[in-house]
Amino acid sequence: MTLTGYTVAVTAPQQHLVTVHLRQYGAKVVELPLQAPLRQLIRMVIKREVHAVCFINADVAAALVDFAGRAGLRADLLAAFATDVLAAGAARPFTELAIPALWMEVDGELARLVAMALADRRRQFTARGIRFVSQGDALLVGQTSILLTPASAGIMRALSDDPGATRSRATLAQLAPLGRRRRGSGVDLAVSRLRTALGDYSWLVATVSRRGYQLRADSAEHDDADAVTQA
Repeated sequence: MTLTGYTVAVTAPQQHLVTVHLRQYGAKVVELPLQAPLRQLIRMVIKREVHAVCFINADVAAALVDFAGRAGLRADLLAAFATDVLAAGAARPFTELAIPALWMEVDGELARLVAMALADRRRQFTARGIRFVSQGDALLVGQTSILLTPASAGIMRALSDDPGATRSRATLAQLAPLGRRRRGSGVDLAVSRLRTALGDYSWLVATVSRRGYQLRADSAEHDDADAVTQA
């Protein structure tokens, strides 16, 4: 089990046991001391720059929600945790708000369970007989890892949720972290950058005329062959 492509924030002193174990699984770990500015973590969560946050102290989790509320960002923060970002460890403040979280004692098992939870969020599909795995901010092709920006990775995740199905620009704008550029032009730019990052696999993302985008997946039941173009 590898966590290549996943970024996990850990609110703990440097080289905490959880941090060490997560790095052994291949995750990129951002260490945030307990006194780190809460606004920094809120920004990272809302922009989907992290895929999980391990709270070593429940007071930090509660303070994060409180600060987001005072900053007018509570809805955006909770939406991120409810959909794309896993809250783990001392995460009881989130479960009390009916936000799915991996609430457990902070011990040696936390890193393993976080790794398992993130692995369960992977999307797998085949195209032209090639197996692809979309996880975090990476697309895995055999032994190769293609690293993506958060926006491009969001587009890939949205498309690979249902390979072959056409996603409209409006839908992709809601599902991908595009920041202020949430209209069609923002989606088109993110798709263009995704294709550039994919390189030899840019053919994966097809344009469906006047409808949106789809993955060129094998055995897709949603094929709009007459309307699909390469770009």
